[in-house]
Amino acid sequence: MGRGKGLKEIQDFNRQPYRTIIEMFKDIGNEPLTFRELRFLLLENHELNRLSHGGKIQQEILKRRLRFRGGEIPLEEVRSKLLEEEKVLLNTTGRNKGRPMTVNGLNRLLQTMKNDSKPKVLEKIEETYRLSELPLLQLSRAIREERILRCPDDKIGQLRGEMITVYNVVANSDLEREFEGKEGETYRQLRTFTNEVVKVWARQRISSFAERLKAIRDIQDDGNFLGYCHEMVTWFIGSLGLDEDDFKDDLCRIEELASDDKTKKVARVYRRNVNACKRRLKEKRVGFMFPYSEKEGEPKPEERKRDVSLISAIRMVSAVQNIPVSDAVRQMVREGKMGKTDGNWLLIEQDMGELYRRRGLWQLLSSKTFDDEPIIVIDTRLIH
Repeated sequence: MGRGKGLKEIQDFNRQPYRTIIEMFKDIGNEPLTFRELRFLLLENHELNRLSHGGKIQQEILKRRLRFRGGEIPLEEVRSKLLEEEKVLLNTTGRNKGRPMTVNGLNRLLQTMKNDSKPKVLEKIEETYRLSELPLLQLSRAIREERILRCPDDKIGQLRGEMITVYNVVANSDLEREFEGKEGETYRQLRTFTNEVVKVWARQRISSFAERLKAIRDIQDDGNFLGYCHEMVTWFIGSLGLDEDDFKDDLCRIEELASDDKTKKVARVYRRNVNACKRRLKEKRVGFMFPYSEKEGEPKPEERKRDVSLISAIRMVSAVQNIPVSDAVRQMVREGKMGKTDGNWLLIEQDMGELYRRRGLWQLLSSKTFDDEPIIVIDTRLIH
């Protein structure tokens, strides 16, 4: 497997065996997993039966359910699917190259992926691991770049058949200096062109989303769910850096799916109250304890306290205690850190989010959507 000495950039984690772990976490919606759960999911011989008396530990692991590619299934079924797809960890270097990885090999692999001295992809909170948010976005870009590099020069035009990833030249400092210093008009035109392509692609995705919603009859009488879907569209537009005013007609299509004015009013109340609730929770700061250890096996130093927004604290409680977000909300209401009204709106939002996943709508509009962005290849040789 190697000890990660060749890892210098975030793109290096796009290689095996790291990529298997990353893809698995993306499949389960980046839910936190313990080391034992990772062993069970990723190793051909997980050896968990050695750790338990009467199979107690293994039974606890098997009982856990995970969101997996849109559904919710027992962890044991997740393992079966990964085994069917031959997504078990193999050693990639050394005399055991090509052979199944051992428990020690997995432990070294995790150490490398969460090492602060190198690009850090995994984060560890208490006893659980999950992907770090920023590196995950960087890896998504690396995967898209790999798509381009594999495509022969004379086949670039065919990428249009795979939909659209736009490489925004504004975010590339080298190109920005080049265009602004020598070809300012070219730079402006490329930026405008990129923005227009993103709009076209976004409108296509939103249109497909609206058509799927229209086919789900019972949502027409559920104002809260319609309000949640409307918010997902506005989130999508904002995430692309686009102006919501350019999508007024698309947002109206979602709103007009309501069966009557009463349902439409409920949807608007939902949007107004959930947004107001989140604004309040972002502004309110609370102290949160961050326990961590520098290295595996070493005693943990004293917990360190930091001020974070209340909305962030909810996610942190969920991750640290390995409980659903809804349970973290209820806990913070009981402790008096959050008002009952705000707690109730967040719980409604969690229920709507679960219904959204069960309906399969996440496949059309979610963070996964950005993996299907269109690709525009700009050959800078033509600029000189």
